[in-house]
Amino acid sequence: MLAAMVAGVMTVTMAVVGMPAASAASHAVTGTLVSASGEPLAGLKVRAVPAAGYGSVGATTTVTTNAEGSFSLPMPKAGTRFLLEAFDPARTEASASSPECREPARTSVLTTFIGSRGKQTFTDLDPITGYKARSGSSISSGTHELTASSGFDLTITGAEEYERTVTVLRADGQEAYWGECGALDHGFMPGRYTVVVGGQGYDEVRIPATLTRGEVEKHAVTLKKTPKATVTGKVVMGGKPVDMAVVVATTGDKPVVAISDEDGSYKLTAPAGKPLTITANGAGAYAALGRTSISLEAGASTRLDITEKPTTDRGVVRGRFVRPSKSSWGSVELRTAGGDVVASADLDNREVFHLGAPAGSYRLVYVDGRNNLFSYTSVRVAAGQTTQLGNVSVTRKTAKIYGDVAAGTKLTATILSGKSDGFDYVSGGRYRLEDLIPGKYTVRFDRPGYVSKTVTVTARSTKRLTPPRLAKRSVVKGVIVYAANSKRVATDAMVHATLTSKRTGDVAARSVTDHDASFTIAPRGVTRGRYAVELSAPDRDARCSAEPGEVCYPPIGVNAWRSPYFWDGREVFTYSGGSNNLSTVKVALRNGL
Repeated sequence: MLAAMVAGVMTVTMAVVGMPAASAASHAVTGTLVSASGEPLAGLKVRAVPAAGYGSVGATTTVTTNAEGSFSLPMPKAGTRFLLEAFDPARTEASASSPECREPARTSVLTTFIGSRGKQTFTDLDPITGYKARSGSSISSGTHELTASSGFDLTITGAEEYERTVTVLRADGQEAYWGECGALDHGFMPGRYTVVVGGQGYDEVRIPATLTRGEVEKHAVTLKKTPKATVTGKVVMGGKPVDMAVVVATTGDKPVVAISDEDGSYKLTAPAGKPLTITANGAGAYAALGRTSISLEAGASTRLDITEKPTTDRGVVRGRFVRPSKSSWGSVELRTAGGDVVASADLDNREVFHLGAPAGSYRLVYVDGRNNLFSYTSVRVAAGQTTQLGNVSVTRKTAKIYGDVAAGTKLTATILSGKSDGFDYVSGGRYRLEDLIPGKYTVRFDRPGYVSKTVTVTARSTKRLTPPRLAKRSVVKGVIVYAANSKRVATDAMVHATLTSKRTGDVAARSVTDHDASFTIAPRGVTRGRYAVELSAPDRDARCSAEPGEVCYPPIGVNAWRSPYFWDGREVFTYSGGSNNLSTVKVALRNGL
């Protein structure tokens, strides 16, 4: 009798909350949801969703937990793998004023996905093992402890509120939150983050943080003004002020630039306490003159006049190129042994040049493009001294590489390495690389729709080089699967596949996966060689491959706001003009914990 009464009460309760009763003919998945303190969680929603990589689970029903936190969910399609998704219905109230800035609603618990043996995750893209739906019996999933969302409680002093900036980064460096995207104290999934606090004119403070379940982590931050100093002076060359000279102060970070006035005066504000290099450029035949290392005192003003004279930590190369034609002109460069240009200037005939540089050995390169002449010599620069070259006669002829091009063929020949960059163009069925200093060159040949090739050639005067035959370019294909279970990633996973050269590190192409987890990359300007396909979540402004003008904003899972999850996958292969089907590329979902 008592048992019948209890059964009747339970039936009434289920009817009130919209939870269908299980019967012999209709098996169910049952369980109970509780808080971290063990209190039952009533009024939450529960439904079945496919486990990562496992297609559909058939028709689904969403049920509501009763006063005891219990639920009974109709059994999904027999044989399918599924997760239980438990969520607070208030999550639909998330602010969506801007698609790239979504503040989650203040919910009692985080949306949680529950798999076999009660394992939990906070995204359905995590390939945890799901329950296997049965045809002949019910599943009792047990009791599941859900967690409140995590967040940060920041107390910031030292700067006005409008001056501050707050950014939260995932472990892979992508943004999980930035200022003006809602309150910080809720909505974050557990995981590793870095909180970055700063502002214009303030030193940046970086706080490593590991949010545990339901934790609101407190931090007190005092922002300090970035120490600054002022540098003033004049740019004077040959006793005359230089107008529109570009004065650059560099610290290894972002350079600070000032332009000189008509009287040669300049003023710039630069970081204090760090060694600076301050040089003037774009002043006719004068380039890279100034100081190699100067340290500024915070709040003080330092005067630095820049002239053609050497300084205590920087030398000067002085000379004049003499050419047969009075109307000729050319360009001079001071290069390191590795080919880096440290100073350059454009010169008229017999114009005296002054090039500044730190102490060391350099190559002085001059090319007269009008008369196809060049000068190439070694020079030693000493700090505090001027290296006098005097009059340098320019009589040596430049070299040229050329070849025939089939009519209508769009071919590009580019100098990759050599003593000079050269000037290339295609005209009248012939390509030409001109103004070359004689020596060995590596030339890359590119043609739209074909795999590029490189050729090494020695050009002493005029060298005929027939372009190599290029193989038709083929795309790189593959299917992205989970490393955990070798199943295809979910259709909404949005994995970004990037093709990168192993030799140079250059990015050849990017592609967002299609909805069947496959990707197709059409490389640009690549040669045969070793490449890596690297998998990651697209940036928040990544463009969808299906619609060129569409912007993708994944609302949940990888790349979601306040989420630590990110993709991690890589496959190295040899690219050729033939088939480049990589079959499967494995990806793992990292969550920072």
